[in-house]
Amino acid sequence: MDQEHWQARLDRLTAEHGVPGAVLSVRHRGEGLTVATGVLHLATGVTTTADSVFQLGSVGKAYTAALVLKLVEEGLVALDEPVRTYLPAFQVADPEVSKAVTLRHLLSHTSGIDGDHFLDTGRGDDALERYVESCAALRQAHPMGAIMSYCNSGYAIAGRVVEQVTGGTFEAAMRRYVLDPLGVEHTAGLPEEVLRHRAAYGHVPGPDGTAVPAPAWEYRRSMTPAGGLTASAPDVVAFAAMLAADGVSPINGTRVLSRDSARMMRTPQVRVPDTSLAEHWGLGLMIAGWGGLTVAGHDGSNVGQGSMMRFAPDADLAVALVANGGEFGRAGDALFAEIFSSLAGATAPAGPAPSGGPLPADARQWLGRYDSVNVGMEVAERDEDALELTLTLGSLAAENLGGTRFTGPLVHSAGDVYVARHLGSGDWQAVVFLRLADGSRYVHCNGRALRRIGG
Repeated sequence: MDQEHWQARLDRLTAEHGVPGAVLSVRHRGEGLTVATGVLHLATGVTTTADSVFQLGSVGKAYTAALVLKLVEEGLVALDEPVRTYLPAFQVADPEVSKAVTLRHLLSHTSGIDGDHFLDTGRGDDALERYVESCAALRQAHPMGAIMSYCNSGYAIAGRVVEQVTGGTFEAAMRRYVLDPLGVEHTAGLPEEVLRHRAAYGHVPGPDGTAVPAPAWEYRRSMTPAGGLTASAPDVVAFAAMLAADGVSPINGTRVLSRDSARMMRTPQVRVPDTSLAEHWGLGLMIAGWGGLTVAGHDGSNVGQGSMMRFAPDADLAVALVANGGEFGRAGDALFAEIFSSLAGATAPAGPAPSGGPLPADARQWLGRYDSVNVGMEVAERDEDALELTLTLGSLAAENLGGTRFTGPLVHSAGDVYVARHLGSGDWQAVVFLRLADGSRYVHCNGRALRRIGG
């Protein structure tokens, strides 16, 4: 917990990876450390401080899961009751899924509902209600319960359930049941709340690849349960430390969640095919083994902003990084690996890598087009050492990565695991091919399952 050392590491890694501003916060065995670097907005030059707030993106899903578990404790919802118990008019394109899908499916990303439906339904208190109505046409990415596929839509639906059973807005329920008991003061769900704080602005790749201010400060109230919270790094660490301490706030000693609820969040619910992302998914949390130590957490990104959160209950360690652009994920991976190694003796999982050999004889069985709502992939012939992967992006994914169509080699790693260069970092990213029990072919990449068109 050497402040000078971690300040130097944060300064160096953010400069190396083109991150305009960032804050790193650590809690270990009752001690806290926070270091900040850079600026909140390249055009204004406002300095980043420890209490600066950043959009968390999907790290907010862990907060939503905690809120739902709290409502389970209150007897207001049950994880394995159909969503229609609380939202009688709920429907998606598949009538059987409409009747049977549960909160557990939604929180563990196993509903199969196409997940990247980023419809903006306005800023009124009816935003989630209108969003859920718009889900009536959403088709299945895969059969319910068959596999894990990242589902933003499911978290928005869960957020509407929260509203229905609490009788107020999602943001009000989050504050009442999670944020206020936790004792945090720099976490917000609405833009007018964010303005009370020293707020970061997002940055995206410019024409030459360097960070430039994003076209807008992204906010879609319909997506708040899936990733619309804004918070400081110390607040995120306090939340993570609460989960690590089986539900007790490190700030004020208040029990935010029961021991069983906190542990249930980090209990594996489903195996993740792309294990470079996580080995399992719990309820709102990624779970992986780091050299014998179980580490849980989440990553998130919005347009030009993002965050990373990890905690290890057995090491009494929680870490958070918030940032406003550049390759903050690479900076975060390096920082987290060093922190967990030095404070907990844990080794971060190795990323995927090419095998160095030719393609397997059966590689061409995976040729074809794979599809979901806002992401499409095409796998085509290239040469004896690689296939060719073309990725087509829409909505927020395109905004984050500064383009809509990318093509590059897809090389073999091991078994049915292949690797391609990650669009944001340039590191190798796993692309996993698989067949479900019904024989349908899928590709699993970046947490999402895409079905091959034509089976």
